[in-house]
Amino acid sequence: YIYAIIRKMNIPYDELDDLAQKVLLCLWETLPRFEYDPKKCKFRTWMTTVIINQCKNHIRNSYTRKHESHP
Repeated sequence: YIYAIIRKMNIPYDELDDLAQKVLLCLWETLPRFEYDPKKCKFRTWMTTVIINQCKNHIRNSYTRKHESHP
């Protein structure tokens, strides 16, 4: 599921594994703070939000690194 979401975010294939590891680490770190309330959202919805946010951070960081190296 994580790979499917990452691929939908158009992350290059060669960056997929590293990003998936970052996502898993983030999920593991934030899971203790997750409070399940089916009236608010499903677990999968929360997990998808975490994955998308990690993808956005990755894209933003990649863009920044790319443009810092080229003045």
